[in-house]
Amino acid sequence: MRRNSLRVYVILLSLSQSGCASVGALAETFLVERETVTKGSFNTLQIGLSKAETLRRVFLLGASTVNAIPPTNFKASHEDTSGLSNLAQLDGIQLTDDGGRAITFYLLDGNVSSVFRSVPSDSEFRGIEGVTSAELQNRLRAALLADHDLVARPIVRAEENSAHRSDGAGLERLSKFDAWEFHIRTDLPRGSLYRVYFRDDRLARVEYLRQRVGLD
Repeated sequence: MRRNSLRVYVILLSLSQSGCASVGALAETFLVERETVTKGSFNTLQIGLSKAETLRRVFLLGASTVNAIPPTNFKASHEDTSGLSNLAQLDGIQLTDDGGRAITFYLLDGNVSSVFRSVPSDSEFRGIEGVTSAELQNRLRAALLADHDLVARPIVRAEENSAHRSDGAGLERLSKFDAWEFHIRTDLPRGSLYRVYFRDDRLARVEYLRQRVGLD
């Protein structure tokens, strides 16, 4: 597998250096398997299943945890900050840089209820606990415009909006959401990511993403 991965990488690198316009599409073909299913079934996930049966089959596939996807889902950056206007509707939002460092802001009743940092606090966000979502929106927009490496994404409270294989109450927590995601870590070479979407409490779409080869 390692030898094949290296061979694919060399081919793509050569195409890129030669100015091949479709190298991005070729990279997708070689390296990533993507599926979107809206009819029939995919890996036992039958379109039209109830949420309860979907969750049961997800665990049979090998998922250990299923997480809710926020109903308002966006990525805000210096190029587009419009998603921040939905801040008051969210459980929280996470600000990350290209090094993986993060500041997570949780919201309750329209105010910042708690903040978790993976690095020491930046002066820009010191004392932000308790401020309104409108004030947080202004500060996030300023941060994104000032630092082009920053990205903000909505989040839900994972401990309150996820289901675990051994947890009988998981369906009750997930049922209020119409989009879930989960990983199957046994899919080679590095696992796969599923996203499932519901309409009228029935499974309407399955999205699947798996890296075909490992490059390390």
